[in-house]
Amino acid sequence: MAVLLLAALLASFDEPTYSVVVELDNVCGRDCVAILEKALAKIDGVKTAEMYGDKFHFKLEVLEKKALLPSGILKIVDKIREDSKGEEDFPLLSFEATLSGTVEKEAGRYLLVARGSGQKYALDSGEALQALLGAGKAKLTLTGKVTEAKEKDGIRPLPVLKVDEARETPQ
Repeated sequence: MAVLLLAALLASFDEPTYSVVVELDNVCGRDCVAILEKALAKIDGVKTAEMYGDKFHFKLEVLEKKALLPSGILKIVDKIREDSKGEEDFPLLSFEATLSGTVEKEAGRYLLVARGSGQKYALDSGEALQALLGAGKAKLTLTGKVTEAKEKDGIRPLPVLKVDEARETPQ
């Protein structure tokens, strides 16, 4: 019985994830880093959030079944700014993700449908992606900057993934 419980517990730790790297703008001390790591780790689906490097880069490991978009990060930093009455401000400089899924062509454009979450991304493709698509590959892992346009007339456009790296997803 204990072996089965341990196996079930270990299986939950092995849920597939994808990486998101967020760059925020601010210069403050360790207290700010701790505030941000704690707040980012509380986002639904984020397994870990930690700062790395010498700038305000945070690497998040996100459960594959959850979609995390720049707007999710903006909600968190906006709440920190409101709670601190404007003393803490962390503008979002970049949001880069590594996502696996299936590339489909719809209405003359390529979309990535993320594995797990089903979130769709419009693709701003690079040469690496074009080469894979030309070879008939559709199950891919793509890395690049994700941006979101503002909602217009009640319609929220798909987030855009500007592809920097593309590779075939191993089966």
